[in-house]
Amino acid sequence: MHGFSIFLEHQIDFVTLQQLLEEIFPELRFLEWDINNDRINGIRNYEVKKDEILLELRDMQAPFRTIVEFYRFPGEEGTSHLNLFIAEQLSKTLNCKTAIDGYSYNDLDQLPFYSLMISKDKAYLIHDCFYNLEDEPTKEQTTIKIIQEVDINEYRQNFNTRAEKIG
Repeated sequence: MHGFSIFLEHQIDFVTLQQLLEEIFPELRFLEWDINNDRINGIRNYEVKKDEILLELRDMQAPFRTIVEFYRFPGEEGTSHLNLFIAEQLSKTLNCKTAIDGYSYNDLDQLPFYSLMISKDKAYLIHDCFYNLEDEPTKEQTTIKIIQEVDINEYRQNFNTRAEKIG
């Protein structure tokens, strides 16, 4: 199952995140997936409908306090730059830094250990924040090291959302 992750500077509860995402994507429904206990919205063997997106939230002891994993976005949106779009929307709405996988947003060789941080309408290539969540973070993982600012205008895409209608 294809998915992507977004890191948030602040901790957020599922209901707040769900409300924000359903305002951005009014035709989709967001469900909480507890992967370890195999439950969706608290129900075992829940049959997911095509307009339902699964989210898993985890807290971290790092500059990015929450990781949100998204699963089951429909069609091409699941493999596009939707992660960038959502990270930008959440950064603006929550007034916080967000981060996504930065591999496709840089031309620094083929080194896949970069993240892309979104902060106040700017994007920065940073050292990876996708460390093993079970391990105790090292000092390098608890600081944000900016490598360079990135122009993300060429990667921006429009999606069928309320956000594109209002802004």
